[in-house]
Amino acid sequence: MIVVAESESSERVRIWLDESRVHLCTPSNCVPDSESLPDHIMVFRSRHTGEGVLLSCTKAQRDRWDAGARTYCAAASRAVIRLSRAHGEYISVDLYSGPFASRIRWAREPLPWRARRLLRAVRSKRAQRAFRVALEQAAEAYRPVREELEPLYAAALAEQRAAEEARRRAEERLREAVRPVADRRCWVCIQGHGNSTVTIRHVADSPPPSGEPLTAYELEDALLTIHRAAGRSLQLEWDPGSQAETIRECQELGISIPFGGWWDAVTQSFWKAGPQGPVPADWRPPVTGGSSRSFGGTGMGGTGGFIGGFGTH
Repeated sequence: MIVVAESESSERVRIWLDESRVHLCTPSNCVPDSESLPDHIMVFRSRHTGEGVLLSCTKAQRDRWDAGARTYCAAASRAVIRLSRAHGEYISVDLYSGPFASRIRWAREPLPWRARRLLRAVRSKRAQRAFRVALEQAAEAYRPVREELEPLYAAALAEQRAAEEARRRAEERLREAVRPVADRRCWVCIQGHGNSTVTIRHVADSPPPSGEPLTAYELEDALLTIHRAAGRSLQLEWDPGSQAETIRECQELGISIPFGGWWDAVTQSFWKAGPQGPVPADWRPPVTGGSSRSFGGTGMGGTGGFIGGFGTH
């Protein structure tokens, strides 16, 4: 974590680099010049939450950084407005709030003749030069804030990426460590009447009701296939004893992990905690019901092949 020392009291704020693209820099009737006009500006914005990198700073620092960004965006907004008005258009824009503007075209001029075209070209290029100068002055006024924030942002971003890489490697080590448990063919699904419920249980020491038991990877494929067919309202009932058995098997490998953590480590899709165990990320509270039928690795109700493909773990 990057700590900026300015006073004893500090609050954590998020600083993220926001690129506001000013799409109205060049009016529709702007005469082409030898040098293209800038189409965006770069400012740092502070947020308490959101995307970006996390810095520790004082409230005074945050207020100063925000004031610099507001002043920069206000100056750029005025430059855009003046450029547009010089080309016969009136716009209203606040680049700090957003890169979009409302535009009102003034009354059309009569068809141009040669002298009018020349005069328009002179005015247009003069306005474009003034626009560039205004943006350069605004950028120069913002430079102290930018020079203060750029190294802080770069260091925090590098720290964040390093932490993300360390987390990714830890997750990969965990995935490999629990693979022996996930490779075991010890899971079976028992689908309820009306396809609204599925009971998932461990059959390590007893034969499945029908079909070959599944690995954890095949189990995920099967559950997702049934879940999609059920319209996201499938009720998954994980057997508590089977969850406890999986936890015990991981402990035998020297890994202490809850069942949900193990499932997250061995699956590829996004899952979340449900009432009785993991459920797909788009799961909705289901309508329960009915008697049950079973399927395993050799099919649903013993009549078909595997549902979905095997995992690629």
